[in-house]
Order: sequence, then structure tokens, then C-alpha cells
Amino acid sequence: MLFFSPNSTPQETAMRVGVYAFDFGPAENLAALAKTSGGQIVIAPPQKPGAALAMLSEFNTCKAVIVGLSSFQTGQELGFVERLNPEIPVFVYEDMPGTDSRPMVRERNMFDRFDSVLLAMPDAYWKTETLKLGYRHAVHLGPPVHWGAIYRAMVSPHVETVRAVLHGGNNAPVFFFAGIKNWDVVNDILTMVKDAARGSSGRLAFRPHPGESPKEPDGPVSDTLQARENYAKNFLEYKKQKPLYDAAMVRRREILQGVALVDVDGMINRGEATFPEVVAASDIPIFTGGATDSLIAAYARVSAIYYAYPEAVENLRRQCLIGDGQWFVAELGGAYKATNPEEFRQAVGMIFSRPDTLRKAQEEFFPLPPTWDTAPAVLDFVAARVKQLAA
Repeated sequence: MLFFSPNSTPQETAMRVGVYAFDFGPAENLAALAKTSGGQIVIAPPQKPGAALAMLSEFNTCKAVIVGLSSFQTGQELGFVERLNPEIPVFVYEDMPGTDSRPMVRERNMFDRFDSVLLAMPDAYWKTETLKLGYRHAVHLGPPVHWGAIYRAMVSPHVETVRAVLHGGNNAPVFFFAGIKNWDVVNDILTMVKDAARGSSGRLAFRPHPGESPKEPDGPVSDTLQARENYAKNFLEYKKQKPLYDAAMVRRREILQGVALVDVDGMINRGEATFPEVVAASDIPIFTGGATDSLIAAYARVSAIYYAYPEAVENLRRQCLIGDGQWFVAELGGAYKATNPEEFRQAVGMIFSRPDTLRKAQEEFFPLPPTWDTAPAVLDFVAARVKQLAA
């Protein structure tokens, strides 16, 4: 599958570059990079196991390959790179800080296979920790390409229009939370929101995670014993999780009883707002895990709360060798960190009573980059490295 920049004319001599990431986050960044290229781009679709390997012959015609490493499916990128022509230089392009430090890279001892890591953040800490892992080169060329679109949406004049819709004609605070797959944690957060909003007639803009509900598996993919065993295992897991989910939904309906809800999905589906605009228009956005929007919110000077529950910390620790499970945005003061209901209430109070406190930390630790349009710098660097290696 080839993609060409609609704003440029590919030349016979243009460098052919391959890009691939399995997860949507890094794939979104690479797709944004591909759209700006004046050369030829070979790109495999995300979320399709084996997609890059199926296009191996096309990738082997490239002068360079850029990959984004996925959270838990890192084997998709690494297995592809292992099969790639070893003479083709491969670059790791971070879509978020620390994503170059997936544990599987160490397990497969593949640091030397990558020419360079393109770092998401400029701080010396990230470069030092990346080189400690065993990578040969690491360089920061500006923020990942897709961050710019998110930032521009958060600071868009249209945010004020979205804010008016969220508030529904009154001044009650609006809390925004996009759910996660862990329904018990979602219910805990909704309970904290309801408690914090009590007495203020606050409104809740809640967007459940589309993958939260257990899905009954389809039948075996084939008639082999392994396929039937896999189906039986998945079906038993579904039967185990479904009543737990149903009970959680009963609890959720009780939690949300009497809460003024905003139809966020309706707003987005009707084209009235984008997800980043809703984040920026809310009085108190709530994040957890390793949300990209929590980082861009710090750049956009949006006051937010980061809820660090134990499983989120453990997941981050399992995903990245750098950071020890702590979300750096909250640790640096880009958002208020809460680990329990009392800290959550305190964070809400700080946002309303001392809004400048968070902004000072955001400006200090998340200064705006010289430009968000960093694709040319990335492509120029890759081209220069290819030329150096060929000399």
C-alpha cells in the first residue's frame, strides 16, 4: 500500500521510506508523517496481526524503515524488523516519551538493530535513559507529528463554542472522563466525581470505553484442535467476565442516578466537537493510564486530574522500562495527581481556588516547542543518516 503526499509530486529520485506500528497511537503519528512526505511511503495498516510481514517484499525496497513500538503487541513490529533486509536502517519514532523502552526489545536483544531513536521530548533525562538501554543513537527533532493536531484543537477558538454546549446554559462545573476497560476503576472514578460535584450542580461529560463490555467470541477460526481449544478458552473467559460486567453496570446506574450527563458521543458523532476540544472545554478533565491527551493538555495549559490507581501504575511499568510506572506528566506537575478520593477532592478544590499553581508548573516543564510541524526535520534526518551509512 503506497501513500503519497497530496501537496507534492513524487520524484524518481525521492527516497522510499517504510513506516509501521501495530497500535493506533504510534500508527497515527506515522500516518501523519507519511502525509507530509514528498517521496514514496510504504505503510502497513495497524491492528492487523502480520500486516507488515505480508508486505515484506515492498518494505525491502525501502531505503529506510521507521517503526513505532506498541504497548503489549511489540512482537508485531520486532518480528517484522527481524525479517527485514538487515542492510535497511530502522528508526524507532516515539509517539510518547519512553515508548522506545518496551521490555521485549531487551528480551530479544534488538537494540543494536535500530540506527536511532527519535525522541518525543527534549529533556536530557529521556536521551540518557534511552542510551542506557543499549540504543546507539537518540535524538530529539521536535514533538511527534500528530501532537500538533491535538494541540491546535485544544487551543482552537471553537473550544469556547464547545464549552457553552457542555455547560448547557449554566455555570455549573463540567467534569470530563473518557472511560477505560477496567469497569471497577471507572465506577470508582465516577463515584469520586459525583462526590466532588455534590452541591455544585456539576455536569458530567462521560464517554464509556468502546471495549469495556466483554464480547462473546465468534466460533473457532478453523476446524483444528488448537482453534477449538482457543475458542473454548475465550468463551469460558467471556462467561466468567460477563456477570461481573453486568453487576458493574448495575452499580454504575446507581452511581449516575441524579447526575446531569452530557452526551459527549452525540456531540462528537454530529461533528459539533472533537475529543481534544471536549477535553479543553471541560472545567475538570480526568485522565488515567498513559493518555496522550493528558500530555497535550499540559501544553495547552488545561487544568486536569490524573488518577493513579495501582493497576495503571503496574501497566505502565510493564509497558516501559523507563519511568518505573509513574506517569511523568503528573509527576512534573502537568496535572494534579490523585491516588484516592481525598486527594481527588483536594485536586478539584485546587483547580477552582488556585488555577495559576498548575499553570506555572506546566509552563516550566512543558514549554511550547518552536514548531509543531516537525515532519520535515524527521524525514531530513532519516535521509541524512541513510546517506551517511551509504558513504
